[in-house]
Amino acid sequence: MPAPAAVHFAPAADHQLPLLQTWLPQAFLGRPRPLFLAGTHDSGATVAAASLRRTEEGGQILGRFLLHVQPDLRRRGLGTAMLRLLETRARADGYDALLAGSAIDDSDLATTRFFQRAGFAPLRTIRQLRVEIASARTVTGSVCDRLARRGRIPDGQFAIVPLRQIHPDTAARFVLDHLGGIPESVRRPFNTPGTGYHPDLSLVLTIGDTLKAVLLATATSRDHLSVSSRVVSPDCRRGWVNAVLLDTFLDRAAAAGHTTVDYEADTGLHAETVRMTAHGDGHCLGSRHLFGRLLRE
Repeated sequence: MPAPAAVHFAPAADHQLPLLQTWLPQAFLGRPRPLFLAGTHDSGATVAAASLRRTEEGGQILGRFLLHVQPDLRRRGLGTAMLRLLETRARADGYDALLAGSAIDDSDLATTRFFQRAGFAPLRTIRQLRVEIASARTVTGSVCDRLARRGRIPDGQFAIVPLRQIHPDTAARFVLDHLGGIPESVRRPFNTPGTGYHPDLSLVLTIGDTLKAVLLATATSRDHLSVSSRVVSPDCRRGWVNAVLLDTFLDRAAAAGHTTVDYEADTGLHAETVRMTAHGDGHCLGSRHLFGRLLRE
């Protein structure tokens, strides 16, 4: 069994890419093409791999990475060695942070400890929240009434329409521009009738002719909805857009006979949703964490 000292890392050669595609299939989707790193033992065997893709999210340049180590060689320092090489490359390229390409569940203690030992910490926490629609409507309705009394909601200057009235590529591009991600994966639910986003309860908010926010929902049962994504343009965050969009969604969901809804709320991007849900008798079903490391103070 090879030891870590006998493993050498370098950009992946063409003949290694088919194996890397079985280990890191997500890395081979979308643009821009990532950097692929392969760990090769002196025997010639490929035993580890990593990918690093440049993305722009929330005004920051991030290096989204994925790792794989051959199972019988884990806990030997190969993963940590790859993280160090990716960090060196990301710093040289001027990235603001390194961020894992997939979230780690609360129950995955081994992966959590691996990142912590390497000096990485959760930069984002994704909470799965469940709320009774009737209770949440009371909260969002109160928030919207208060905003209206203060003149914070621009009367007649915006529109909220069902997703079916917007071209799927337009909505998908908005999500990609503001959240990043793999284009093929982001676009797929927009173009999958029956199993993709609900065409009537998923909503798009525009101001004038400009798309400013989307809320993407799926119906998981006759009574239950799940909000898959909610994306608000940076210039509209921490204002009225989030509250009005949620309030409209909850009103239409209740009118359609739904009683509960689940949210996946990224606490770094959707702090308002987390606060409103906490006040609406919501509860957390679980959390996942995106581990990363800030490269600039």
